[in-house]
Amino acid sequence: MAFEFLTAGRTPGLRIAAWTLLAVIVLGAAGLLWGERHARVLILHLVTARTGREARIDGPFSLRLFTRDPLLSAQQVLIGNPPWMDPGVTARAQALTLHLTWQLSLPPLRLQHIEAQGVELTLVRDAQGHANWHLGPEGPGRGPPLIRGLDVPDAHVTLSDARRHLDFTGVVSALDHSDSGEPGGLRIRGEGRLNGRAASFALEGDPLAAVRPGMPYHFVFREASGEARLTAHLELPRPFDLRSLHGPFEISGATFADVYFLVGLHLPETGPFTLAGGFEREQKRFVYRDLAAHFGGSDLGGTLQVDSSSGRAHVTGGLSSRFLLLSDIGRGNSAAASATAAAPATPHAQVNIAALKRGDWNITFRAAALQLGSQILRPASASLSIEQGVLRAEQVQAGIAGGEITAEARLDVTPNPPQGTLELRLRDLELAELTPSGRSGFTGRLSARMKLTGEGRSFHDLLSTANGTVAALLPGGTLRESTAELTSLDVNGALGALLKSHEQTPIRCGVASFEVQDGVAAARTLLLDTENVLVSGNGQVHLDSEALDLTLEGHPKHPRLGLHSAVSIRGTLRQPQVRLAGKGALVQAGAAIGLGIALTPLAALLAFINPGLAHNADCAQLLEASATAGVPTEKVAQAPRPP
Repeated sequence: MAFEFLTAGRTPGLRIAAWTLLAVIVLGAAGLLWGERHARVLILHLVTARTGREARIDGPFSLRLFTRDPLLSAQQVLIGNPPWMDPGVTARAQALTLHLTWQLSLPPLRLQHIEAQGVELTLVRDAQGHANWHLGPEGPGRGPPLIRGLDVPDAHVTLSDARRHLDFTGVVSALDHSDSGEPGGLRIRGEGRLNGRAASFALEGDPLAAVRPGMPYHFVFREASGEARLTAHLELPRPFDLRSLHGPFEISGATFADVYFLVGLHLPETGPFTLAGGFEREQKRFVYRDLAAHFGGSDLGGTLQVDSSSGRAHVTGGLSSRFLLLSDIGRGNSAAASATAAAPATPHAQVNIAALKRGDWNITFRAAALQLGSQILRPASASLSIEQGVLRAEQVQAGIAGGEITAEARLDVTPNPPQGTLELRLRDLELAELTPSGRSGFTGRLSARMKLTGEGRSFHDLLSTANGTVAALLPGGTLRESTAELTSLDVNGALGALLKSHEQTPIRCGVASFEVQDGVAAARTLLLDTENVLVSGNGQVHLDSEALDLTLEGHPKHPRLGLHSAVSIRGTLRQPQVRLAGKGALVQAGAAIGLGIALTPLAALLAFINPGLAHNADCAQLLEASATAGVPTEKVAQAPRPP
């Protein structure tokens, strides 16, 4: 009756006191009637029932309740993996002591201080995000109960995190004696090997004794691996509830690739870098805000958001740059730069298929200036998306040499091998601006189009298996005295007179067309029409080896110009070699050139490159000039139109 009277009132303090008194009576009766042996069984049963984990105490056990400072101590303690993970052991401790305190609330006993010796932690997270240190299969939960002191020296920790690509083996110590009146706060130190490299970290937080529910908890996290450094000033709005976390961070190092040894994120090689920004986490939504990166002569900034609430990572955001030098990416030092300079023109780096299948992306990029080789693109922009293993680059646009580049690309990694398509357009590029000091020897507005399909895991693989068409058009311009190395050749006849001219020779029209099959680009049309000479050519470009095999021949429009030699272009795309070709090459070239023009209706080719130039007057007269040079243009009308 007395108990009913106390609990029936509306005063919360009386109800709490009554429940506390009842709990003390029950616990006391359990201790007196059952003893410590039965109390151990009861505690292990409660732990297993609440967490689903196996819990064992294989050594001595002691429980002291009826004192001002209740105490639970045990030796040879084991905690198993949760039911959502493979069987195994999460934690072992040679000795564990829990200091408790009575309180007028439920539960009546509160954990005050933890002491543990000989601790071994085996922490595992799979690629789906399930971790054995989480409180539930859905994630970290609300966090552990608040404590006021901690003493865990030299815990041996092994971490295998497939989700974050982290592997750590080392020793970690945690200490906070603020509950005993000692100054300081929470201090956690660790050192070992992270992702195969020596690493150390430190966490300095507010004193645990000052922590209160509903009040934010602040800490500073520092990590070092080699020359890479990470510093973050973070805040937990709700103490030890890791589902909500935010604060600024800074990372620096010798190369972006070293970030992998800090946080497990794969980034490209660069020179020395700094990266700063703000980090926010709310449940399974992560935001990297106000990013600002500097590396070499380049900068990059923006905001990225990662949302994993659906079980699949969705990355959205935008990146921008005032100036981005592409050679700053992929080069970590001068040795790497030398290797890059000697490398093939087409990149061999393979795409990470697993990463493309793991998440979806939707990113926009814009650069006020982007330097590609000797060219500066102003401005440059693109939209990148990844959905269910299909990568798309759309709305790629950049200004270059007074003209414009646009492109679209698609790579589907779901089949094996991956399938890709690429379409690239150049509009009105001024040739004189494409090389330093206009050393190309040409002026005029170039338009071109490339449309290819291929397969493979790298850009080089795609080109090596490519099928499609590459074509270019120069509807006017001039050929100047500075025609590069060609002017130094001892070329006689029509082509020699043209190349060695000390005057500016007007160009009426230039057309190049290549049919690409299985990675070999064969010339179908290769013509340059000037006032006095029609230059034609034939040959192939091997996109796999990047080898050149081209021949140029001059067809005079006036009898005073003879024809004694031709020019061959060999070598590679990066290092072409120009030299004289023999007379045998001339005979072969003439037959091939005639066939090339016959197979390519010029009007259809011009429409493919740029529909606005399909009826260019000078290019339309190119067929007539071909006839003057002895090329059988009457076959053109019979030739099929290109698809």
